[in-house]
Amino acid sequence: MKVGLVDDRFIDLEKLNGIVANIPNLNIVFSTESAEEAYEHIKKQDIDLLMPI
Repeated sequence: MKVGLVDDRFIDLEKLNGIVANIPNLNIVFSTESAEEAYEHIKKQDIDLLMPI
């Protein structure tokens, strides 16, 4: 499953990256602090799950 992560706090985004990276069958496609940047990623590539925190 392709996953995108979004959180406006860097420290929380790093924690989330660490948790999700250890889940089998999940692939982090992008990780960003910006909703605008996440939107740009979504326009360019398909993802299965967006995790905005």
